[in-house]
Amino acid sequence: MTTSAPRSVAVIAATRLPARSANSLQVIRMCEALAETDWHVVLFAPTYTDMPSSGESIRDYYGLQADIEIKLIDWPAITKPDAFWAMACLDAAARAGCRLIFTRHLPSAALAGDRHWPVVYEAHKPAGTGAGRAARGYSFTRAVKALRIAGRLVMGRWRGQRHLPSLGRLVSLVGYRGLVSNADFEARLARPDPRRHLIAITHRLADDIVARYPALSGHISVLADGARRADSNVTRVSLPGRPDCGRVGYCGHLYAGKGMSLIAQLVTRCPTIDFHVVGGEPDDIAAWQARIGPCENLYFHGHVAPQQVPGYLAALDIALLPNQARVATAGDAHGDIGRYTSPLKMFDYMAAGRAIVASDLAVLREVLIDEHNARLCPPDAPEAWAATLVSLIDDPAARRRLGDQARHDLESHYTWAARARALSCVFHRLSA
Repeated sequence: MTTSAPRSVAVIAATRLPARSANSLQVIRMCEALAETDWHVVLFAPTYTDMPSSGESIRDYYGLQADIEIKLIDWPAITKPDAFWAMACLDAAARAGCRLIFTRHLPSAALAGDRHWPVVYEAHKPAGTGAGRAARGYSFTRAVKALRIAGRLVMGRWRGQRHLPSLGRLVSLVGYRGLVSNADFEARLARPDPRRHLIAITHRLADDIVARYPALSGHISVLADGARRADSNVTRVSLPGRPDCGRVGYCGHLYAGKGMSLIAQLVTRCPTIDFHVVGGEPDDIAAWQARIGPCENLYFHGHVAPQQVPGYLAALDIALLPNQARVATAGDAHGDIGRYTSPLKMFDYMAAGRAIVASDLAVLREVLIDEHNARLCPPDAPEAWAATLVSLIDDPAARRRLGDQARHDLESHYTWAARARALSCVFHRLSA
């Protein structure tokens, strides 16, 4: 008896790989999990002339063992290149024999839909305002933009690119109305289609998308982010600090809204507790060290590779998730994902079985329940956080109960494997 070859799904990720960003890690973890289903995964990612990547560097950084094809597509050296890069990825996916597109890159999803590919688009935030202009055709400014790009291609100003394929893609983009904004692409995706499905990472995001596009009701699912099951043989990191003090930690970036401002207040309010911050760029760490000043109970450990994080979590008594209502993102200090975020660190904390103290925000309450699998405090009440930390440090049984329940909830609902199985069902339905 012979078995059929697995179908191939093209995962298009317009994010630098390898990178320290959460979105790059989420992409890799989903590819790993999907590779364990009956789909063959072909990952398309950009490579840049200033910092070229390789499949080997990506595999090494993330400790990637799964059977995944990695295809790196040159990022065009022109202004607003996303649609050109999307077309190059779709052409490469067709040559690779892929049957379906899975992406969180709006231009790739919309242009694949226009080509009548089965598409699953994963939304992590709304595209913005001003949608619908694409449906009214090209304006004069878009025509000028197309002519300007064509001139650059003809004059050889598109560095490192082959001009004939690029000119061909420009013609295709004009035909597919591809020289538009992300809001226009989102509006095109919002048209109900039996070969298209949207995934939102939180219920709040799904509700806001459906409120904007009521026709999507029934064509959108909610799948939170996740984590791997914890390795029972993880080696606990030996942390500096006082051996008789509680150890409270935070893992992640130090962007505005992530909560470092709250941690800075807790350090002085809880002098009998040692605080450990794992992650952050050197400039951000230096800025916070200068702002806080000399402090004997705060330790910055800097960036560590993803596979090292469980060892740090295992050494903590309590893990902090001090999100504020507004949260910035990598490369966009003025952006805001606070209303929609599904933080990877939250699921890593749960997988590690740590007692979690988190901000009492609606989007986090989709996963965390006060006194069930976490303790929740108002994000703007440092005195409440300090009291909660002190009480938990003094109550090992409560910490163990919260941590055990968090791990159970993760393993029951929020593993990458469970998410991949749910996605696989959508893939099969769309490609049938």
